[in-house]
Amino acid sequence: MFEFGKDIRRLFEKAGGSEDLGWMEGISASLVENEARTQSLESGRPTCTSPFGACLRACLLWREHARRTGHPQSLQRAESEARTAIRFAVNEEQTVRATIELAQSILLAFDLIGGPDRLTATETLLKHLPTPRRQYLADEIKAVVTRVNARRATLDGDQTALKTACNDLEMAVQTLKDQHAHSDLELRIEQANLSLTIGLMTRDFKRLDKVGQELRNLVENAPGVQRPISRGRALAICGMGMLALANLAKDETARKQGLSLMQAATDQFVMDHSPLDWAAIQLMRADAEDSLSLTTVVQIEALTEQYGLVMGAEARERHLAMEIHEAEQAHDLLGLQQLEKCILSRLRDTVTLAVPLDWVSNQMGLARIALARARLMDRPADHLGLILIEAAETARERGASALASRARDLLPHPQTAL
Repeated sequence: MFEFGKDIRRLFEKAGGSEDLGWMEGISASLVENEARTQSLESGRPTCTSPFGACLRACLLWREHARRTGHPQSLQRAESEARTAIRFAVNEEQTVRATIELAQSILLAFDLIGGPDRLTATETLLKHLPTPRRQYLADEIKAVVTRVNARRATLDGDQTALKTACNDLEMAVQTLKDQHAHSDLELRIEQANLSLTIGLMTRDFKRLDKVGQELRNLVENAPGVQRPISRGRALAICGMGMLALANLAKDETARKQGLSLMQAATDQFVMDHSPLDWAAIQLMRADAEDSLSLTTVVQIEALTEQYGLVMGAEARERHLAMEIHEAEQAHDLLGLQQLEKCILSRLRDTVTLAVPLDWVSNQMGLARIALARARLMDRPADHLGLILIEAAETARERGASALASRARDLLPHPQTAL
């Protein structure tokens, strides 16, 4: 089953436990937050000898905390510290350095919350930077621009643009390879994930062979002692790739190995270590196994309840889907009616608060209720197409591709083009 499968199978024996002893990735999210607070206090002291450096370190710590937890306050503080570092900059190099970190923080906000305006803001920041004299800064700017382009291509769904973005990411990885190990590792994971997506989308077996080798190298070069989170993310991509190939080849053994790799990814850290990573892997496993316990989905909701998170909207939609399915299985029309009232109440609140992804999940819930009621009463469910198309388009525009896909799957005619 292609070289991809062979390379991933070699990881099977090695995917078991590893120690969480690294510096940033090795400590819990709460300790990262404590370090960030300490660094922010230090940067604000009149006696601080290097306020620029202190602000920059605080930005990195707050961003890491936001990436693991999704806390909007951490995102805001990461951006605030970067802007303060720009004010403290004493030369052009420091200004460029701090602006790159600000751009990275805004890009993370897009990944967590969505919104194409954040991509535009990132592009605008970088566009107005002077050309740095130091090559490594020019390379870092180019890498961030490439990451923005990759996200735009994903939003647009243009295969040609996706391939171009993937190739550019690969070039950026090579350029940064010997300069910044942490940036290089993050970029490599992102590039491998995009390459895998393109390979599966286009059935490009040559690309799949190559990404299989890249993923194997990624896992082997991300030791659990120093990089437990990166290792977990890489293992999760490996598992999803193996599962996708197993489905193509109808290979049950490969499917079981893919699920085991997903379990190995989960085992890299406990829930408190990186809550969003834990939640993301649970949702990925649910897609692969077509099962998700109510207890787990409630846990994911609790972890992602912060305002506007993409993953939070996905978790709420899944919870609604489970409740609606349960009511339908019990032929409980009254239960469906109560759920409908609850969703309509939430929908009014989300319109008032202008939370697009919550609006999407609630619209999908109403569509599921209409479909369930129609099946129970043996009648057609009319007038759902436009609602679901609009929900799917809104989710896609906000960067919630999984939610958009689930909305499309609800369409009465799946072949309907969006």
